Amino acid sequence: MAAVALVVLTSCGSKKAAVQTASYFNYTTECLGKQADGTQLLKVYAKGVDRADAVREAKKKAIEEVLFKGISAGDTECSAYPVVDAPNARQKYEDYFNKFFKDSGNFKKYVDEVDKDLRNSFQGAGTQTWGIVVQVDRNALKKRMQKDKIIQ
Repeated sequence: MAAVALVVLTSCGSKKAAVQTASYFNYTTECLGKQADGTQLLKVYAKGVDRADAVREAKKKAIEEVLFKGISAGDTECSAYPVVDAPNARQKYEDYFNKFFKDSGNFKKYVDEVDKDLRNSFQGAGTQTWGIVVQVDRNALKKRMQKDKIIQ
């Protein structure tokens, strides 16, 4: 009888853990399309204590991925190539990018939230992961990196 009770309690606990860890899964940024002006529509997953925090992080993540990683998931219209393709550029220009990605930094000029009504979140212990749709001006970002002599 005690063994049955232990099995029931253990199985109930595992369901709760699955819900709490959903927020900690690493979701891939997806391309939803490309506009005629060269802007990219991306769905970015970011963590935050609330939606506003997650939106701020999603915007930073979108710019970082366009700059250093490239977008390969989703619609093939988005370039899979990063804007800054030099190895270790993030570390080489660390002071520049630390300023660029501050909460009040210039990264905000190149990204906008598109779908403010999207309700796509995963709850975790003390944090949530939100799927945020943003638009990144890849062409303007590339021009900025050229102007600031980060790329040729």
